[in-house]
Amino acid sequence: MTRNLFFLLFLLAAISVINAIPHKLNRRTSVFGQCPLSPALPTFDATIVPDPVVGGQLATYNISGTAQTDFPDDAEIIILISDAFGQAPYDSPFGGDFCNIPGNPPCPIKAGTSFNRLFSSVQTPDGIPSTFTDTILIMQADTTTSTIACAVATVA
Repeated sequence: MTRNLFFLLFLLAAISVINAIPHKLNRRTSVFGQCPLSPALPTFDATIVPDPVVGGQLATYNISGTAQTDFPDDAEIIILISDAFGQAPYDSPFGGDFCNIPGNPPCPIKAGTSFNRLFSSVQTPDGIPSTFTDTILIMQADTTTSTIACAVATVA
């Protein structure tokens, strides 16, 4: 009888401990959405490896979607990491040619056409805090005001 009682108490204690352990891990991820601009710009899907980015290490950005406007043949990509959207980046932003990537169809990309671009070896700035904003812009080359599409993620 005492053996059964001891086993029952042990079983109930074990169940209580198991239920007290948090079983859902809160993983920080980068969920890209529309940039908070007026007028609203077209957006696209983006994924990052590693997610979220780690300061001072290389990252790979995969950008895909359907062009909502025409992408000219001189389109460029700019990736910047900052405290908040629209603030100065931590370091020089990554910039590169959006169109002439081996294995991808060249630009111009007409509206309504799907696209997929992979940017590997993107150097992330050192000293990224635990909360930051990752902004990806597709712009026409040689202009600072002709943004074609934009996506932003806040990592907290």
